[in-house]
Amino acid sequence: MQCITSSCYSFLFPQRLQSVSAAEMSTQRNSGSDKELLIIIASSGHVVSTIQLANTILRRDRRLVISLLVISPMTQDPNFSGKLSKCDPDINLVTLPKPQHEPAFRPALSAANLISLLMQYIELHKDAVRAAVKHQQLLASSETDIGEDKSEKEEDRILKSTSFILDWFCASSMMDVAAELGSNAYVYYTNSAAFLGLLTLFLPTCSRLTESDSEWLVPSYARPIPATSVPPFFYDARAAALMSDLGRGIRKGRGVVVNTAAELEPYALSSIAKDGNFPAVYPVGPLLNLSGGGKISDKKNRDRIMEWLDAQEAAESVVFLCFGNLGSFGAEQVKEIALGLEESGVKFLWALRKPPPEGKMSPPGEFTDPQEILPEGFLSRIGARGLVCGWAPQAEILAHRAIGGFVSHCGWNSILEALSFGVPIAAWPMYAEQQANAFYLVEDLKLAVGLKINYSLGQTDLVTAREIQNAVELLMNGVDNEIAKMRVRVGEIKKIIRAAVGEDGRSSQAVGRLINDMCRK
Repeated sequence: MQCITSSCYSFLFPQRLQSVSAAEMSTQRNSGSDKELLIIIASSGHVVSTIQLANTILRRDRRLVISLLVISPMTQDPNFSGKLSKCDPDINLVTLPKPQHEPAFRPALSAANLISLLMQYIELHKDAVRAAVKHQQLLASSETDIGEDKSEKEEDRILKSTSFILDWFCASSMMDVAAELGSNAYVYYTNSAAFLGLLTLFLPTCSRLTESDSEWLVPSYARPIPATSVPPFFYDARAAALMSDLGRGIRKGRGVVVNTAAELEPYALSSIAKDGNFPAVYPVGPLLNLSGGGKISDKKNRDRIMEWLDAQEAAESVVFLCFGNLGSFGAEQVKEIALGLEESGVKFLWALRKPPPEGKMSPPGEFTDPQEILPEGFLSRIGARGLVCGWAPQAEILAHRAIGGFVSHCGWNSILEALSFGVPIAAWPMYAEQQANAFYLVEDLKLAVGLKINYSLGQTDLVTAREIQNAVELLMNGVDNEIAKMRVRVGEIKKIIRAAVGEDGRSSQAVGRLINDMCRK
């Protein structure tokens, strides 16, 4: 048995647990033998979405004692503590310590090496996870001792009442930990059901893929995917193999929890269900953090943004440009964006972030003065028609009546936020799976216009000012039949997915099924 010392494993004693008495604990949660321990493990890249899943499960059923184990980011993230603050105080939040010997990060790593590095980093947390799980089991056991049958050995009783939900990045590594304890493990998939099908149904069955392929026939997509709309790293044989391994890890779970709504992706979910060997699927989304975020130091910027939006008289008159937590551009591309916005004549709000230093893997920063990178005289020429800011509270902005369009990198969370508020999207993917998301949104779901969705491996061509101008004008002022249909469809989807997460909605029902399945002996 592993020895746990306070110096090595002080992370096992979260501050919030120390500040809550046993009596208070017993009033917060049901007591008795029906209590279940749920261990949720999240990688840093998916921590916000995973926290929303944990919060949703806790609100639904207090039979569960939930412990959320979080793997810290490999590189410095100044917003990490703010992300963790969204966790419900009744959830036992444990930030795992970094491994003693981390894999070395080198600048300009290939896609395959970056994926491999992340997998190694997660794998190195297994001992810390084992120790944390054991401690959380003991804590949960101490809360249920009173009035319980003592005839069973304590360890046997504990292991029978533990389930796991693993962030899909962690599934391949941490599935073993659950198996060692004889526990059921479910996988939380943070992207679309369509891309889940690509990873689990299509990719593992393929031989080497090349850009000479004209298109991909993926079961979970209603339309063939052009080769130029596939994330370029899939054409790297080693990167594709690593992603296939992740897909196989997902399929090893007892069930797969997906951040989507059944009404949003009926075709993709149906195609997955046709595979008789696929685990049970629980579409529980959208799971979103709609309460803003950011650091206290961002409040001044947030207030300036909201004051500017409040001053806009016309509803749905502003296009919002924001490219996610990692999205930033070099000087040449910034110039093209600025000129495109200027020529469009459309009111705009632009979240402009400063790229990290070359060769450093870290989130973007803030410009001291955006004029250092914007074209000379740009701010004077656009005047009150536009606002250039740094960090922006994306969900709060999308909810504002003045916002009529969203130029987005097409991260799945951003897509769900925009659709939840009925905001049409102009798709401009940048990295990871976003290229496939953009194709899916534009061609399959017909919920967006494409700004730039086709790339080739290693391509670095600028998106021109004219391309940006055309997309913004089409998104905001387009009057042709297809644009009108898209806007109607976005409005319908807003109502549908909001109903899905309502008390009797299908996503809420899926959460209930998940909990019932986890709680079965």
